[in-house]
Formats: sequence, structure tokens, C-alpha cells
Amino acid sequence: MSAKGIEDRRISRRADIPSGQAFCCNDLHMGYYDVKDLSTGGAFLSSGKMHPIGTSLDLVLSAPGLGVVEITCEVVRQDRARQGIGIQFHTLDPFTHARVGQVVSAHLSRCSDIGPDALSSL
Repeated sequence: MSAKGIEDRRISRRADIPSGQAFCCNDLHMGYYDVKDLSTGGAFLSSGKMHPIGTSLDLVLSAPGLGVVEITCEVVRQDRARQGIGIQFHTLDPFTHARVGQVVSAHLSRCSDIGPDALSSL
């Protein structure tokens, strides 16, 4: 499926998270990941580890403004070109959902403050 098709299916807005980290702590799946983007519905994790689609993961996720949260998720896609996996969060508690939403909104707001004119002058 094209990136546009994936974007059309997403329910939540995603923000690039330049310094987010995740640690997977399942019995069979352990390792560190870079969080490339984040939304209230999921994230893209880069590490080169291609867990099969449908794999359930328990993550400890951290990002600026988010702190540390524990999240259960499922692998919903693999992207070999970007060496990572797309994950969909299982139900988030209201507090965690709000915190993730605040981080995403703050990152999107910062990006929109820059604007296309500022980027073209670089």
C-alpha cells in the first residue's frame, strides 16, 4: 500500500518525534527502538527488527514532554526501507491518551509555527 493510502486510513494526527525512545520488554521480543513518529493511535519504531505483523508488544515509551509510559501495542505494518515497524496501541487509559495527545499537538504546533516560507529560505 502506498504511503498516501496508509495516511488515509489513520485516525489520529502524527508528529515526528526526533528523540523518542521505546524499550520492548516482552519475554520473546526485547530491544530498543527509536520513535520516529507518534500519535494517540500508534507510532513508527525504527530499529531494523522486523517483528511479524500481528505481534503483540509491551513497550516502555519515552519522549520529550511525555515522560515514561507503559503501552501495549500490536505490529500493524513493516517498512523494510525505513527499517522499522508501524504499531497500533491497544486501549490507552485516559491519562496516557491525554499525555500522548498533548505531546503530538505540541510537536505539530511547533512545526506549523515554522511555516513553508521559513523552510524555503534555508
